[in-house]
Amino acid sequence: MTPAEHSAPRARRRRLDLITFDFSSTIALLVLLGVGLALVTPALQLVVPSIVGEEQTPRGYARLETFRSAGNVAGPALAGLLVAACGDRIALLCDAATFAVMAAVLLVLRVRREPAGGGAGSSWLEQVREGVGVLGADRLLRTAILALASAIVFTAILSVARVFFIREDLAASDTGYGVLVTAHTVGMLLASAFLAPRIPLEWQPRVLAGAGLLMGAALSVSAGVPVFAVAFAAFVLTGVANSLQGLAIRNLIHARVPATVRGRAFASSGAALNGANLAGTALGGPAASLLGGAGALQLAGAGTLLASLAAAPALLRRPAGPPRNAAGERPLPVDHARE
Repeated sequence: MTPAEHSAPRARRRRLDLITFDFSSTIALLVLLGVGLALVTPALQLVVPSIVGEEQTPRGYARLETFRSAGNVAGPALAGLLVAACGDRIALLCDAATFAVMAAVLLVLRVRREPAGGGAGSSWLEQVREGVGVLGADRLLRTAILALASAIVFTAILSVARVFFIREDLAASDTGYGVLVTAHTVGMLLASAFLAPRIPLEWQPRVLAGAGLLMGAALSVSAGVPVFAVAFAAFVLTGVANSLQGLAIRNLIHARVPATVRGRAFASSGAALNGANLAGTALGGPAASLLGGAGALQLAGAGTLLASLAAAPALLRRPAGPPRNAAGERPLPVDHARE
């Protein structure tokens, strides 16, 4: 064996070690990014009322979602241009720079939200329990979050199944795939910009139920009629439903949870809904493998419809509750707002 032949296996092992290290590092960084987003999301939801005022909070949440959706539409397009012109490393560095810019902007903003109290001296576990407890003690919030989490378990199948559905069932090109994926985000943008700000608080439980039914119906129709135009319209509607669901939950929590524990309530609801999304995404792989793209979407639509229909009677007959007073608390009698 020549020296070159002798060193070849060693070189291959080194390359494999580098690939494994790069992959592990990427996963670790993505986990850190997820942790950061989990911290930022409740904080943003808490600071919005300080920026726009208590009475304008639903419009503030809708405006925040509009900007987020606009970024989700423009971001992938810009990323594609950067990757094509400069490579993926430059694109990732630009993405990292946007987080630095956001941090700098937040530091110079004059808007501040002082802690409302209620958690001083409590351990981390006690505060987690308090966040879960305040949601569980309110029948409307408990029903709404359970209904949405149950629906999300099925809805999240879309994130995996749409790849197979678009490629195999619709036989779409790369451009067609990008158009259909963007259609969902466009629907979110349209709903948050034009529809959500006009929905009064007392309608939010009904909106949550209706959005779940719309999501399930759109998924079922897209799978049952595998035509590009139908899929485009259905994916726009799934985006509309997704935006309305998320905003309804935020508005209900803001309206019904006292300021002293609202941050913990937002964090607890986010954990429940993100856990449901994780479970549904994990289910998407086996569902697409066994049923194909269209079959997995049919499962997603049927499950979402059933979960939404099961919760609809409770959500449709329950008002959102009276608004809180200027101090951030719900007016008495408490039994009328928290049952």
